[in-house]
Amino acid sequence: FDNLIAMIPYFLELGFRNLCLLPHYESPMGDGGYDISEYSARKELGGPEACARFMNAASQAGIRVATDAVFNHTSTEHRWFQAALTGQEKYIAYYVQRNGREKIEEWDRDGDVICRYRDPDGTISERVCIFPDLDRTHGLWAEINGKTYQFYREFYPFQVDLNLQNPDVLEELFAIIGVDLNEG
Repeated sequence: FDNLIAMIPYFLELGFRNLCLLPHYESPMGDGGYDISEYSARKELGGPEACARFMNAASQAGIRVATDAVFNHTSTEHRWFQAALTGQEKYIAYYVQRNGREKIEEWDRDGDVICRYRDPDGTISERVCIFPDLDRTHGLWAEINGKTYQFYREFYPFQVDLNLQNPDVLEELFAIIGVDLNEG
């Protein structure tokens, strides 16, 4: 972020008035920063303090900053998922579950690998495998307190989808967004 501050005069000289940042939150970097392990600015980028300095400097220079905020999933290393794995019900509910879902078919459609699933209630659904070379399921199975949970995941096996219908998750995410917006 401090390097970006130093580049602000150059951005202005080029006529830039808007910048879009890739994900800048803490991440094990298995997916280029999209596997969030903590919703605070990465230490390698200078941490939250440097991020705040950059946002202030950009705002003072009249540059608008947007960021690619990742709020649909977290890394399996995120403290919420780690708490879920210890059996904390609150955090188990932070993630989408497809317990008992069965994969019943897979096929190629114009180069995409499509998986068909049956839920315990009989509902049939189809999903495209985003990274079929790594895994051809949309689940991450975990044994927690003697019960098998199937957490839903759209992308990599180390990213688990957040349950955006859970008010506790939304409250957490809105608080994170609030901090970011207050910093500019």
